[in-house]
Amino acid sequence: MVRHLFQRNLLATAATVAMLAGCNDSPTQPIPDQVQVTPSALAVEVGDSVSLSASYTFGSSSQPADDRVRWTSSDSTVLRVDDSGYAHALKYTGAPVTVTATASGVSGSADVYVLPTFDSLVVTLSATLAAGRTVHPALALGGHQENAAYTYQELPELRSQVHLATSNPGIVSVESDGALRAVAGGHATITATLIGETTVIPVDVIAGYTVQPVPGTDGFLAKGVNDAAAVIVSRPGSSDALIEGGTLVDLGACSARDLNDAGQVACAVHTPQNAFVYRPGLYSDGSLRMLFDSTYTGKATGVTESGAVFGQVADSTYRSKPFIWTTNGVTYPTTVANTWSGSTYAVNSANHGVAVYEATSYPFSSLLGGSSIVGLPHYGGRWSQARDVNDADDVVGSSERMKSPTGDVGGQATIWRAANSWNPENPGYRADSASAISEAGLVVGNGRDGPWVWRAGRYTILNDALATSEWKLTSVADISRSGIVAAQATNAAGAKGVALIDLGSAP
Repeated sequence: MVRHLFQRNLLATAATVAMLAGCNDSPTQPIPDQVQVTPSALAVEVGDSVSLSASYTFGSSSQPADDRVRWTSSDSTVLRVDDSGYAHALKYTGAPVTVTATASGVSGSADVYVLPTFDSLVVTLSATLAAGRTVHPALALGGHQENAAYTYQELPELRSQVHLATSNPGIVSVESDGALRAVAGGHATITATLIGETTVIPVDVIAGYTVQPVPGTDGFLAKGVNDAAAVIVSRPGSSDALIEGGTLVDLGACSARDLNDAGQVACAVHTPQNAFVYRPGLYSDGSLRMLFDSTYTGKATGVTESGAVFGQVADSTYRSKPFIWTTNGVTYPTTVANTWSGSTYAVNSANHGVAVYEATSYPFSSLLGGSSIVGLPHYGGRWSQARDVNDADDVVGSSERMKSPTGDVGGQATIWRAANSWNPENPGYRADSASAISEAGLVVGNGRDGPWVWRAGRYTILNDALATSEWKLTSVADISRSGIVAAQATNAAGAKGVALIDLGSAP
């Protein structure tokens, strides 16, 4: 590997220093003004070795160190160093080890960072930045652990040890503290290097996306959006509402779940007798229609552009099953079990819906309504939870992340694309969940960096791509068919509400 070539070069340097030192046969050995150790700081992986060299400074001149020099390590249990400056990394502790070279009472030192063994240097950086933004990429080491899981470790020392370079400083510059600044519109590549491992990240700088706050939504939560920029919202302490053309429509007993371009809303309708019991309903043209008679309970969770409704329903025996309702009647897609227990979510124009079966120890997801059931595999752990589907039968949601070195087990965003036989795809370890997908395949979700978008295999933190910092997005709820995003946002004055961003026309 490249990192081993780097070590061999250091060993060759050490051999040259030793040869020169052996030639110093002068009976008088002057005391140096300084001892300098090269390199002055470096990183080495556990199990690898490096050689350091020393030189003497006499006034304005310098020469290689002679055989007087003695080498010591501040922690020989972490990094062992021999008399020639050859150092071997034994274990990771997180703190740098100081290697000191001493001759005639004068010393010089270098800090050596011992890193865990790793397979790759992982850099999380927005693929799209708004001009004027300054960002710090997230740096991590990726590698296989004993349980064969691929995990990521973010270590504080990486900030000082990873070298960042830009292909075009007039587009994206690298600042002295390791930050990246989007200078002007255009394209650049950022190269990150650590012990010979290199990662290259393409970055586009644009003018930035415009945030459009939805008036009158202070304290509201977004639930869905359509191509006409109508939104369904949840109002704490009150009923859900549809905001269309600037007009707020109270949805009453309808707990809104999905919205189509015609303004129809799929609902879980509260029953008057029990606020915790729901019935499937459809809000359309100012009225709320119940899809089943009063002997049935359940929820409508998705609505197509043609007005077909997807959801789950239970009869008087409490046996639940997914359904597709149209004005021509009701059909029941085949499920993964005769006795089905779970939750339904979105539906596409082919009446294919995503559902999560929850009757086992760990939930798993399926795409229903086609010629056969499509089981959606988890990405790494034991469960999968689908949330949305587009007309290409591409599904998004989350699945369990394998346990990390720190014991972290949680969700990670997962994409199942029909063209890839629904093999799971992950936008990155910092993306926790995928919320929705557009017809062009734009995926939006939430994670450690806040709301994000995954476009053509490239990850962008949405706040890094906003034209101004007036509003900050705190979470994303949905994306319309053409790419309008509904999100939660807050501004510097503390106002919190629903905001829209149109991603459909931007690169």
